[in-house]
Amino acid sequence: MYHMQGPAINHQAGTPTEGLYPGTGIHTPQVDVMESSSEVIYVIEIPGVDYSAVNVEIRDNTLYVEGQENIGIGTDDFNYLYRERQPGIKYSRLLTIPQDVDSEQASASARNGILTVRFPKKATGRRINVNQQHQQQQYQQHQLSHPHPQQEQEH
Repeated sequence: MYHMQGPAINHQAGTPTEGLYPGTGIHTPQVDVMESSSEVIYVIEIPGVDYSAVNVEIRDNTLYVEGQENIGIGTDDFNYLYRERQPGIKYSRLLTIPQDVDSEQASASARNGILTVRFPKKATGRRINVNQQHQQQQYQQHQLSHPHPQQEQEH
């Protein structure tokens, strides 16, 4: 039903959770995919990303997530004394959407560095009520048109 797709760009690195795509400056956010009886939920880590700048798209049964980290201060006026973080990291991830979800009804929300995308499942099948009155009428019509041999002898 669900399988992971690669990153939005071609790369030669190992698993997508290893971080940056070599030579691109694009980070692959970590993802959890959960399923209940009524929905499939994607939980995507996007720390430091301005949520208004996050691009979430659904195309061809694929969820596209892109964004860029914003540390919130202008760094042009500062000289770094020590630096471990890379500013302006871009995030990108492609994820396959299962066939049994309704992508038209998908919703997304973000809070505390976590993007949550919810897909309700499509209704599968439907219950058909049995019309007992109709069955009884058919049975009676069948009995009248095809009498049982014992019934004929009694008359």
